[in-house]
Amino acid sequence: MSTQITLTDQQQALEWYKCKANPFYFIFNYVYIPEIGGRLKYDKSVMHGNMKRVIRSVVKHHKCILMATR
Repeated sequence: MSTQITLTDQQQALEWYKCKANPFYFIFNYVYIPEIGGRLKYDKSVMHGNMKRVIRSVVKHHKCILMATR
């Protein structure tokens, strides 16, 4: 069971703005990796340098295509 934190409208708006302004804030706080038997929170130790570079590029150049293999 997960515990849910209730936020006020002002706190929700502030959190939305933080996520919109910084994609890494969103990823490190809200993105989970599905695993067998549960899920793993995406943190700085999981993300490698190339993935950070790709995310920065997508944010900077909104219309881009990633030509990469798995």
